[in-house]
Amino acid sequence: MATIKESMEILQAVDVLASCVKAAKADGSLDWKDIPKFGPMIPASIKAIQDISKVKEELQDLDDQETKELLDKAMSSAINLINAIIAKQGE
Repeated sequence: MATIKESMEILQAVDVLASCVKAAKADGSLDWKDIPKFGPMIPASIKAIQDISKVKEELQDLDDQETKELLDKAMSSAINLINAIIAKQGE
């Protein structure tokens, strides 16, 4: 049985992106000066794609617990990203 480590790393990168968006919008303006706030995306993206070829195998071998864990994390990550994107600047 495969683990879901690689799949979870992709979702963790989505969480990092949400945090970066939130940080960039925190001062009430979103502009070129916010580019450094997206720096954490570099290591998160590298970690997420490093063994991405294993994700297909992971998803083909999910047990009930892994399915629930992965779906819960996917929903949480999606909600975090959506909230960061739609939040008004400065929130």
